[in-house]
Amino acid sequence: MLRRLLLPMFTLLALAPAFVFAGPAAVPAPLGGAGAGLDAEDAHTEAEYEAAYFYSVASLAGLKGDVADQAALLRRAQAADPGSALLLRERAEALLALGHKTEAAELLKRALDLTPGDVEARRRLGRIYQDTNRLAEARALFLKPNGDDPTDPESLRSLIALDFLQKDYASAERRLRVLLAEGGGADDRELLALTLQRLERWKDATSCYRSVLTLDAGRTATWGRLADCDEASGDTLAAAADLDAGIKSNPDSPLLADALGRLLYQTQDYDGAQKAFDRLVAMDPTDAHALLFRGLARLKIGRYKEAEADFRAVGLMEKGDPQQAYALALALLMQKKYAQAEAQLKWVLKLDPQVEDAWADLALVDERQKRSGDTVETLRQGLKALPDSQELALFLCGVQEDLKDLPAAEGTLRAALSRGGGDEIRFQLAVVLDKRGDFPAAEKELRLLIAESPKHAEALNYLGYSWAERGEKLDQAEALIRRALAVDPGNRFYLDSLGWTLYKQGRAKDALDPLTRAAKAVGDSSDADEAVVFDHLAAVQKSLGQPGAAEISVKKAGQIRARAQRHAADPASDPDSDSVPAEKPAS
Repeated sequence: MLRRLLLPMFTLLALAPAFVFAGPAAVPAPLGGAGAGLDAEDAHTEAEYEAAYFYSVASLAGLKGDVADQAALLRRAQAADPGSALLLRERAEALLALGHKTEAAELLKRALDLTPGDVEARRRLGRIYQDTNRLAEARALFLKPNGDDPTDPESLRSLIALDFLQKDYASAERRLRVLLAEGGGADDRELLALTLQRLERWKDATSCYRSVLTLDAGRTATWGRLADCDEASGDTLAAAADLDAGIKSNPDSPLLADALGRLLYQTQDYDGAQKAFDRLVAMDPTDAHALLFRGLARLKIGRYKEAEADFRAVGLMEKGDPQQAYALALALLMQKKYAQAEAQLKWVLKLDPQVEDAWADLALVDERQKRSGDTVETLRQGLKALPDSQELALFLCGVQEDLKDLPAAEGTLRAALSRGGGDEIRFQLAVVLDKRGDFPAAEKELRLLIAESPKHAEALNYLGYSWAERGEKLDQAEALIRRALAVDPGNRFYLDSLGWTLYKQGRAKDALDPLTRAAKAVGDSSDADEAVVFDHLAAVQKSLGQPGAAEISVKKAGQIRARAQRHAADPASDPDSDSVPAEKPAS
């Protein structure tokens, strides 16, 4: 009845617009109406007529964008005809537009009571329940009344969306395959690929993504997801090839260029990463993110001056960014511009005193300039800002050891232990105690560390070697050192310890092989501590009646110590003296 009345009502409104504002009392009686004496049937028709009037006015309000007025008018129409499912649905839609989901849901429930087979109303109410996290009720509405899966694509897609929300990817896959069997589209196929990706079925997911890209190579996000699957399966070369192919099809895509640059950086192809970020900078010279990452890649390949230029460009765009400021400090440090690096690091710490690496690098600058007192003070200030930093505590301990201030080094480590310091703090404490001549205390710390961390190779080796040097517990020493080698096979220090322990046991013949391997690994070292490997080898060779070989080993040990002295006098001559690691960029 309501629909039959709409056409004449719109005609009436067009002919007499004044009636719209006057209300139904001013509207002439419908054709055939007597006006005064209405029987029951006439009264029912009059109510529907009134409902049609308010519905029509509400429609005009909706066309003008007056949703609040539309909702109010629909409420009056519904009051006139409370049994109209159409009015319930229309009013629900208006309330949804106003954000009143709870009221809209109640109206749709009433509409479904009147017309249970209304698929659109079920779907609409289901979406409201989905948005308000009433997922079980939403699922019941998307399913058929008997609980079976629907056959119409829209309801199936709604169920698939629920499956994703509830991470039921197996059900999502099943329904997507049904949908695709009935036709579906590229978006449905891509959603299937994403489902397989969530299920970590990388091979199936990549195959599905490739089928989508064969039809539409312009889907840039899809190329990225394809690369993610290949990377997740461990094939980073395929992932890079995916992104390259995507860039060829979409040369202006910053998304793909960025993804390729990040992937190449993570796989340590820094030259390739630089080229990828070159592409991004060429697209947009003001892209601070691309400039920052290109600078980090340039740091890794030794193009420090160009890296500095990139970081300065970022600084002009993003003032007060600690990450940019720290990256610039690294570039300056790599170029040995110590005064500028020091000023920059102090600026980083003013911006954010919690940047641990900045404290360590500032102390390094002090150390490079032979300002030991400043180095100690910088690290103490760093530990005030970051009292739980094990890195800074170990750095400070090392400086104090170099200054021969072993009591201070012990105090630094004990303070770090009291704040929850871990295995490395306890190990270094044992080393310091040993250097102070208190081996029993060192042994106690090492035993405690090994009990807590049975695979701490350094502790195993240190305690074993210490016993061997003292000629004590040689069988136990050998066992500990072999445990260390089980953790780190081929370690030259542990091989040396094993060989020396075997020699101490009177097994010179058995000692020769591990010591020879250790000596080969040491090579032309410039670390004075490594010269002892050749000392040990010489002793074994001499005991085995090999004086010529022993003489060569003694000469090798002397050469290592001589190089170490030269480097101590001129640190800049050490090729590794400036190998400051650049901070890994955030994902």
